[in-house]
Amino acid sequence: MTPAQAAKAKRTAAVSGLVAAGLTLAIVASTYAFQFAYSDYFTCQNDALTQSSRDDCKRHLPEELRPFLENRS
Repeated sequence: MTPAQAAKAKRTAAVSGLVAAGLTLAIVASTYAFQFAYSDYFTCQNDALTQSSRDDCKRHLPEELRPFLENRS
């Protein structure tokens, strides 16, 4: 392997690592943003003592997200 090939391999590995790290940070940031934006819903779910009060928590969600989260245990 020539020095030029070795440098290219290192550069490729570095760029791949940066892309993977950036993607990971984006996923973590979006998860925290989602939890923060819908904290009322998650707090209501955790504090609900009965199933009917838990069912009432869906009022904290937008219509589009209800099918995804209302069956959450």
